Amino acid sequence: MNKMLIITGPTATGKTKLALKLAKAFDGELISADSRQVYQGMDIVTGKDICNNAKFKIKNLKNRFPMSICFWRNRLENDNLVIGFYEVEKVKIWGLDLVKPDQEFHVSAFVKITQNLIKDILDRNKLPIIIGGTAFYLKSLLNPPKTLNIAINKELRQELDKLSLQELQERLQDLNIQKWEQMNFSDRNNPRRLVRAIEVFLSGEDLAKNIQNSIFNDQGNIQNLIIGLKAEQEFLAKHIKQRVLKRLKQGAIAETQKLLQKYKAELPSMSALGYKEIRQFLDYKIKRQELIEFWTLHESQYAKRQMTFMKKFEDITWFDILQKDFDSQIKLLVQKFLKND
Repeated sequence: MNKMLIITGPTATGKTKLALKLAKAFDGELISADSRQVYQGMDIVTGKDICNNAKFKIKNLKNRFPMSICFWRNRLENDNLVIGFYEVEKVKIWGLDLVKPDQEFHVSAFVKITQNLIKDILDRNKLPIIIGGTAFYLKSLLNPPKTLNIAINKELRQELDKLSLQELQERLQDLNIQKWEQMNFSDRNNPRRLVRAIEVFLSGEDLAKNIQNSIFNDQGNIQNLIIGLKAEQEFLAKHIKQRVLKRLKQGAIAETQKLLQKYKAELPSMSALGYKEIRQFLDYKIKRQELIEFWTLHESQYAKRQMTFMKKFEDITWFDILQKDFDSQIKLLVQKFLKND
């Protein structure tokens, strides 16, 4: 069976709940595609939805995925490839807790790890179900960027980290004006995107050759069914507020305090929604009610951006979660997809 499902949609649409149902119905395993959930110890605020007593079970994939080991060592500076899963309702969920909050994690790492997990799940005659709302991750998985195999230059990054936004913009314009002109407003004002663009150019790599060598090409015969979940913005906003209140009750503030004792607040991982607002609360810049309001507002704005990005995707079959029996309709669609050769 060379088929896989992708469950996507904005935050708070019930993707995990649906994916678990489908996994139990069709003997599947889940792979997370959430950029906020790759970090260890960042559980409540990011909404990993795993039980407190759930144990992370490590699976040694060294012999199976040598390309990943090489990649992991080069990019993340780990001596060993350690990937595991949580078991929720007897369903395995992969792709969580991949790195520590102070380790860099890029979309290229997600693509390579996920490709290998897909192969492993298929080889065990299971159904891979990719689940998540990080649209850039999903887009890169389906259409890997040409820069996928270009390694990170740590020394160059240390040098570029000292530059201001304007200096980074000027450096890229001097080096590669064509790339600069291709970038949208958001990317031009994103230091990490500018640094990566400079890094790619200075690598001198042939991008066409890189994409040809991508291991994703080995999976060209895998058929995808992409299911999108959506709802009216007003409903999502109410649901998001309920989740914010629930996460605060579960200990989101204590989790943030614990992380700040070990890691710097300036880390990219600590810029995730929820942590930023809680840090403001801890610094006495906002009151608790403002924390709730700002966190809810920013998550709602994020949901809007997710939908805007996802509308550009082709071949997504959308379902409104407010429609009666939408999940039954999805189950029938999946049955049909899996039966067709």
